[in-house]
Amino acid sequence: MASKKTLNAKNLETLGAPRLAELLMEISNGNAAAKHRLRL
Repeated sequence: MASKKTLNAKNLETLGAPRLAELLMEISNGNAAAKHRLRL
């Protein structure tokens, strides 16, 4: 069984869409390349 701290699709799914959106906004803040990728 994978650790809860392991970054994988299953663990990301358990976070839910609102938390994933929050994380993506945080990561893309001040990062033009990340913002561009999120717009695609």
